[in-house]
Amino acid sequence: MVEQYQEVRNKPNKKIIYAIAILFVLAILTGLVFLLQKEAVCGNGLCEKNEDCSICIQDCKCDPGKYCSLNKCVSPECGNGICEFYEKPDTCCIDCECWNQGEVCNKEKNKCEVKEFEITDDRIKEILTNYFESKGKTIDSIEIKNLLTWENKLGRNVYVKLTDQDRYLTLVIMEDEKVFEIEF
Repeated sequence: MVEQYQEVRNKPNKKIIYAIAILFVLAILTGLVFLLQKEAVCGNGLCEKNEDCSICIQDCKCDPGKYCSLNKCVSPECGNGICEFYEKPDTCCIDCECWNQGEVCNKEKNKCEVKEFEITDDRIKEILTNYFESKGKTIDSIEIKNLLTWENKLGRNVYVKLTDQDRYLTLVIMEDEKVFEIEF
């Protein structure tokens, strides 16, 4: 009987082993969950889970030529009608209007080019005379000024003084001969 007691005492208790094993597995799973839920640290050089280019640009940098939009790095898309980051007239004048006066975008070449304004000064005066005569007004003087680019079309600034006014009106005549009165 003493031998049986010692034999039982030397046998490991299965319930205790199972309990220890379950506690061990639970401890490992708790550690993994903790590691997986760890807050990302901005500025540590690692683009971690829950970080992206809009939250932490130091860790999640976009490749050269790309920019961050809606939480991801994207390349500018020339021709989508939006002048995006990294686009400018010399890389995509289709989206970004030409900056220099007298230049318009050659859309076939995607290149800003100088274009001549084809309406003569005499024709500008004729257009404006007809414009104001249709309104019952008479022009006293006209000053034709600088060339401008507006919505990829050339135009000219013109100052007009009417006989019944003390001030000059500012107008723009576009290359399609449309007249715009500019209000200040």
